[in-house]
This record gives sequence, structure tokens and C-alpha cells, in this order.
Amino acid sequence: MCTQTVSMFYNDVSDIQLTTPLNILSGRVKSVVTNQGESEVFGLEVDNSAQFTDNPSGPFNYVLADTKFTQGRDDFQWALTSGGEVLIPSTTTSSDLRDDLGISTPANCSIDGNAFSLSSKHQASAFLEYIPLSQSN
Repeated sequence: MCTQTVSMFYNDVSDIQLTTPLNILSGRVKSVVTNQGESEVFGLEVDNSAQFTDNPSGPFNYVLADTKFTQGRDDFQWALTSGGEVLIPSTTTSSDLRDDLGISTPANCSIDGNAFSLSSKHQASAFLEYIPLSQSN
């Protein structure tokens, strides 16, 4: 015997929070949590439970969660796209900033289209269960 459940889901998330590291004068690094825009999650979950014989049985679960920022800006994204440069607006002379920083790629703070950090796209679990039949005397 086998039972299966399939679920689909969609989440539209506003003000998703990201942690941003801050350098302070003492030389230590602190961090702040800020709201960084909009995002969405499309997903699919499959639960399957199989009874192989009287014993054993085994469930299996699989989840696909496709995460994406649809709008947002993050200072750390600037460091990633500029080759590690620190953005200090008062020292720049143009809106492009490539000449000021001596870089050839267009650096920006946009996280649009990026997946959530520390989030897995695929998850699965399975186990086998065996319950011994009781013996009568």
C-alpha cells in the first residue's frame, strides 16, 4: 500500500530581513538586521508513505523551495560586485563609480533575482520503520 500527498505553495514576502556587518571605530565588527525589499517563494512538497509488507514501512518527503528577491538593495552586494570595495558616497565623483574605484565591471547594490542566502532549494528525508510483531506464549 502506498499513499502520496502533493502540495504546492507560493509566498509573497515583504520586508525580508538581512543581516549587514558594520565596521566600527574600535575595529570590531557588529551587525544590524534591516528590512531589504520584496521576495517570493514558489514551492512543491511531496510526501510518500509505503507499506512494503506487514513490516517494514517507510515514508519519504521531498520539498522544492525556489526563493528569489524581486526587489531590494543590500550594502554587502556592493562589496561582492565591486571586488570588495567599500562604498563611501562622499568620496565618489560620478554615478557610475567604476572610474573612482578602478574597476571594470558595473558594481551595484541590487539583490533583485538572487536566491535567499542560507536557504536550500532542495530538501529530502526518508526512513525505514520496522515494528516487531508480538509473540504469544
